[in-house]
Amino acid sequence: MNTPSVIRIATLFAAVVLTTAPSGVRAGALPTPPNLADAGWTLMTFPGRPATRFTGGGDDAIEVVAESSAALLYTEVTGADRRKPVLTWRWRVDETLPATDLTRRGGDDRPLAVHICFPAAQRETGLWARLGGMVRDLAGGLPDGKVLTYVWGGAQQRGARFANPYLAEDGAMIVLRPGESATGTWYEERIDFRADFERVFGYPPPAPDFIAVSGDSDDTMGRSSGRIAGLTFRDRDIGFGPLDGKRGR
Repeated sequence: MNTPSVIRIATLFAAVVLTTAPSGVRAGALPTPPNLADAGWTLMTFPGRPATRFTGGGDDAIEVVAESSAALLYTEVTGADRRKPVLTWRWRVDETLPATDLTRRGGDDRPLAVHICFPAAQRETGLWARLGGMVRDLAGGLPDGKVLTYVWGGAQQRGARFANPYLAEDGAMIVLRPGESATGTWYEERIDFRADFERVFGYPPPAPDFIAVSGDSDDTMGRSSGRIAGLTFRDRDIGFGPLDGKRGR
């Protein structure tokens, strides 16, 4: 596991409508058993902040409850999934938060987000590179790498794309569902994250190394709850047909 990439995602805080909850586990979905650690999921908390709660249900869903809290739940992307360019999932929010300005540090709460973390385009492996990484970490700097964050929440409109306020040129946020989206309703998402990466950063992406989910309410001191289900890496020609642009970009 690439420790600098894990450190990197820790800096983040950063379609079809289904009126009833889908049932069953979808083929190829990342496993979400009641004990999420058994399936390789790891909770990352932040000093001085209560931790958002993540609960697996065994039905390919993760319940996310934030009460004046923040945290990330992440897992490594492995095997054939690293070669697939599309991610699909469904999600719903049952308790939401006031719409916040996602471009502003310290004011970027949102009920749900999905993060995809990529390593540096070229990994340095020499002694000086390792020493340089240690110096950056000790000094509080960020290691090389990029992060895409797909958001439910905030005051920005659907399809808005902007720099992550914590990562500047190394991270981008893309709003899939704004804060005003209906609660209690399942939405399907299909994103071509490789195309998004190249559009944002200007060059073809390396294979992703981590995926994370989060819920963040520590700035508004509110409560939010929702579920993310069926996280599945896919080829472009499998599952939902061609990309249809329904995200409003």
